[in-house]
Amino acid sequence: MAGTSSNNKLMISCKEATLITIKKAEINVSFYDKLRLFIHLIICKYCRLFEKQNKIIDKLLKNWQTSKKLSESDKNKLQQEIEKKLK
Repeated sequence: MAGTSSNNKLMISCKEATLITIKKAEINVSFYDKLRLFIHLIICKYCRLFEKQNKIIDKLLKNWQTSKKLSESDKNKLQQEIEKKLK
């Protein structure tokens, strides 16, 4: 997000928060972006939920072999595990 006008403000949109959340899971983001995301997450319960779900999905997917196609029973188990962790 470097070089964009959104870097000039602390308050960010849900779209920007989502992008930072995704980037944060894959690469290091700047302290400034982490701060902006933190401030946004304080006030936005939907983005907090998205971040929580994203962390759970990333963690669960790292434990699965991605080269295989998931069976219906595997999909159901994964869904149940996600729902269990969200409670």
